[in-house]
Amino acid sequence: MRRGNKWALKTPIQMNVVLPQDRAYFLVYKGFRMGSKWFEELMNRVKGVNFKFELHHCFAEEDLEASHNPDNMVNKTLSYLRSSCNCVKAKCFDCVEDNQKYPCIASGFSLVNYGRDSVMYVRQLYGATNFKLVMHVRTNHVKHAVSFMRTTCAGQHNHAYETNYSMFAIDPQRLISRSMMASRTHYRLTHVPDTLGIEPVYYVIYEILQQNPEKEIENVLRAVGVSSYIAWKPQVEFPLVKQGSDLMNETLTNYNEVELAFGERPCLLRMLKAHRFQSFNVKECVMNRSARVPVPPVPPMNNTLTAKECNPY
Repeated sequence: MRRGNKWALKTPIQMNVVLPQDRAYFLVYKGFRMGSKWFEELMNRVKGVNFKFELHHCFAEEDLEASHNPDNMVNKTLSYLRSSCNCVKAKCFDCVEDNQKYPCIASGFSLVNYGRDSVMYVRQLYGATNFKLVMHVRTNHVKHAVSFMRTTCAGQHNHAYETNYSMFAIDPQRLISRSMMASRTHYRLTHVPDTLGIEPVYYVIYEILQQNPEKEIENVLRAVGVSSYIAWKPQVEFPLVKQGSDLMNETLTNYNEVELAFGERPCLLRMLKAHRFQSFNVKECVMNRSARVPVPPVPPMNNTLTAKECNPY
C-alpha cells in the first residue's frame, strides 16, 4: 500500500445510500480539455437524463476538507445519483430545469483522471453501484495541446456561447512538447480500464462527437442500458459552440513555422494539418514511436502563452 494514499483503504467503505433500480447509472472517465462540458450540455438535452460535469470538483469546492474523506465522497456521489433527477436545490445536486417532468432513465457524471486516487475511488463506487463505465478521449493531440494553451489567454475558451476566431502564435517546440505530453496522457487514460478491472461499454471520441453529436449521445445511452426511444428536448436557447476555428491554419499566425518544425514527426504533422472532425489511430504517436527524433523537454508552465503570443498582431 502506498503511504499517504487516501483511497487505499484497509476496510470497505460503509455505504449509507440505496440507489433506485429504475434507471441506468454511468461514469464518464476522461482527461482535461476533451469537450466534456459540451458533452454535459448535450447529454442533459435528453429527457429523463441528468448528467453532472466533474462532480468531484463541485464537492471539493463545497468542502475541500471533506473531499479528502473517501467514505464521505463515495456516499455523497451515491446521494447525487439517487436524487439527481429530482432537482434538489443544493450545491452539486442541482439538475436540468424541467427534468423532473420526465421519467428518470439515467444518471451520470464525469471524473477527471488523477491517477491512483481516482482509480481507488472508482473501484469503491463500482462496488456499490455496478455503474457502466464510459471512456472519453481525444485523438488529435496537436489540437488538444492548442486547447490547453489558448485558454491561458484572457477571455479564451474552447467552448463558449459565441464564436471568437482569435489567432495565436505558439512556439513550435513548446507545441511539440505539449502535443507529445497529450499523447502520453492519452496512452495512460486508455489503460485505466485495465487498472480498474472494469470493461468500458463505450468510448466517446471527441472528434466523432463533433461529427454527429446527437447520434453519439444516443450511442452512449444505448451502451449504458437505456433501451427506450430517446426523445430530445428543444434546443437550448444559448448552446455551447466551438469558440475558435477547428483548423490550425486559421488558429496559428505562425502556422508555416510550426508546420516546418513538425516535419520530422509525421503523425503529429497529420494532426496539425487535419480537417475538421478528423479522428486518428494514435498508437503510432504514443511515446514518439512515429519518429525517432528526440522529444523536447517540457518546461514549467508550458501551457501558458505570453501576452505577445495571445495578441500577435
